[in-house]
Amino acid sequence: MKKETGKSKPRKVCVFLLCHGTSFPPEFVESYLVARTYFQFHSEGFELVEYFPRFSPNIGAMRSLCAGYMVEGFKAYKADIAIFLDIDHVLPHDILVRLLSHDLPIVCGMYYLKGKPFHPVIYKKGPYDAAKKYHLAIPMYDHPMHELFEVFNTGMGCARIDREVFLKLKPPYFYYRKHSMYESVDMLDFFIKYEIDNNTEDFPFWEQVRDVGYKIMVDPEIQLGHIGQQIYEQKHWLHYKTMHKLGDMAD
Repeated sequence: MKKETGKSKPRKVCVFLLCHGTSFPPEFVESYLVARTYFQFHSEGFELVEYFPRFSPNIGAMRSLCAGYMVEGFKAYKADIAIFLDIDHVLPHDILVRLLSHDLPIVCGMYYLKGKPFHPVIYKKGPYDAAKKYHLAIPMYDHPMHELFEVFNTGMGCARIDREVFLKLKPPYFYYRKHSMYESVDMLDFFIKYEIDNNTEDFPFWEQVRDVGYKIMVDPEIQLGHIGQQIYEQKHWLHYKTMHKLGDMAD
């Protein structure tokens, strides 16, 4: 009996568009539509749907809902790949194509703080907080400019994650920890010096990811603008870094 030949089935991609407020910024909408159109003409082997979770103002709850859909399926649609995009960003036109071009289970893009010192939302491993039983995260000031690199933590504002990753994790996926800055008194000076805030819903998620053996990879050529009082980009960080002579912090 001859085997059937032909193209393999396309990999299913679900883009989760996380809305923090009541409306989508026009800068995001325009950039996403451009990226969606570019994807249609420059990508093969994938089919794509979008989902807009709006049931809760709690971003951690919405991210966890999306993670659950990656495990259980969403309205009979069981995606192979999740792409998380926060809507307070301006996206590069090729963001979907670039995220899907990497044959890796996890790849994230880069964006920057909306205020000083404007550093990228990527972190390396810091000291262990014995009281809370997890490692702190230090902002990563220096990194490759054109090659993929591994980080200890990052934000979830631009992340491609394969379904296989979610299948190895356990809920709760995303949740807020207590604010270590005010509870770990012995670490207070360190927190203040390095501007560390571990009260974020994505750090516990990445901790689980690392614990089951996955690397968190970042593509530095996927550059997003972060929408605040203005659109904060890499140029703001590089200018601030040069003016203040900042380099990576010691381990």
